[in-house]
Amino acid sequence: MKNTIKLFTYFFLILLIVFSVAYLFLLNSKVINKLDGALWTVPAKVYSRPLVLAEEAYVNIRKLILELSLLSYEEVNEIQRPGEFELKENTLNIFLKGSDNQKAGLFSVNIEREKIKEILREDGISIDLIRLEPLAIGGMYPSHMQDRLLLNWPQVPEDFIQMLLLVEDRDFFDHRGICYSCIARAFIKNTKALGIEEGGSTITQQLAKSLFFSPKQTFRRKIKEALAAFFIELHYSKEDILLAYINDVFIAQSGRRAIHGFGLASHFFFGSSLENLSIDQQALLIGMLKGPSLCSPTRNPLRAKQR
Repeated sequence: MKNTIKLFTYFFLILLIVFSVAYLFLLNSKVINKLDGALWTVPAKVYSRPLVLAEEAYVNIRKLILELSLLSYEEVNEIQRPGEFELKENTLNIFLKGSDNQKAGLFSVNIEREKIKEILREDGISIDLIRLEPLAIGGMYPSHMQDRLLLNWPQVPEDFIQMLLLVEDRDFFDHRGICYSCIARAFIKNTKALGIEEGGSTITQQLAKSLFFSPKQTFRRKIKEALAAFFIELHYSKEDILLAYINDVFIAQSGRRAIHGFGLASHFFFGSSLENLSIDQQALLIGMLKGPSLCSPTRNPLRAKQR
C-alpha cells in the first residue's frame, strides 16, 4: 500500500513538472511571437486628398477655417506650437503639424479677394505652396477593434519618458520585471490610505497583462503575469519594452474603437503628435493611465486636471 502511494506521488510530481515545463515553453513562445510582430496589427486607414494652398489659387476662407477645424487646428491670438493658427485681416498665419509631403513650420498666407497672393516661410522666403495634412475619413480595423499609431524612439520626448517612469515605474531600469520594493511601497501606502492609492505592478507586468491576460484581478493571473514579465525581460531590452508599452497601453474608448498607445491618444485628444504636445498635455495623457474613463479630459475634465 505504501509503495502504491509512493509511486502515485512520484507519478503526480513528474506529471506536474512536465506540464509546468510545457506551459513555460508555450508562454515563452507566445511572448516572442507577440512582441516580434503579431502585436502591431495597425488598421488600414483611408485619407482624403490633402488641401493644397498655392499662389494664385482661389480659396474660400470660411471653408478653409472649417477644414482646419476638422484637422483639429486651434484658432489662437498668439501662435506658439504646431496645430495653431490666427487670421488677421487678409493674412492667415498657421503652424503646420507636418506630414509625409510637408514639413512642419510657421507660414503666412496672404489672401486678397479670396485669392492667395503670397505664401511666406517663417524666415520670410516666398514659396509656391503648402499642404495641409490629409484628413482620415475611414479605416478597416482588425477584429479586436484596437487602433494605434506606432511611435519610434525619436518621436518620444525625453520629458515624457521621465514623467511616465516617475508615475508608473520609477525603478524600471533597475528591476528585472518584478519590483519587490515597489510592491512593499505600494502595500504600505495603500494600508495608510485605507484604499488603492498606488499599484505595485511594473511597466513590464502591465505590458504582459495588456498583451496576454484579462484585467480580472486574481492571484492565478498575477502569477502568470509575473512569469510573462520574466520572459519579456529575458528576451528584450529595457528600451524595447518601454517603447512597446508606450505604443500598446490602453488610453481611451471611443464607441467600439479602443484607443491604444500615446501616439494615437495625442492625436485623438489634442489633434497633434506627442512630440508637439506641451508638458501639461503630456502629463494629462499619463494621468489617464490610472483610470481611462475616470480621468478622461472629455468625460471628467476636472478629475483629469486634478490627476
